[in-house]
Amino acid sequence: MPAFDTLKATKLLKASGFEETQAEAVVATVRDAVSDNVATKADMSELRAELKADMGELRAEFKADMGELRAELKADIAELRASMYRMVLTTSLAVIGATVSLVKLLP
Repeated sequence: MPAFDTLKATKLLKASGFEETQAEAVVATVRDAVSDNVATKADMSELRAELKADMGELRAEFKADMGELRAELKADIAELRASMYRMVLTTSLAVIGATVSLVKLLP
């Protein structure tokens, strides 16, 4: 954004009928309003650096969270696998026991 040319603005106001003090007061008011509400390159660079730092922190947190979730998932899968093996073993033993009992009952 180009800088606000206060001299040019003052001359334009004076040419349109403002007295010098009025023109200077208007220009000073506009200059203050503009300078207080315009981001400078330094402001933008600072904001960019802050955003990069925040993104880095978020990335690190995300990686840590993903690592924890991966570990929990592996533990859950191992527990489920063990439970399934126990269930298959129990069912197999029940079938074998029932088969043996039925064979004994047969003449």
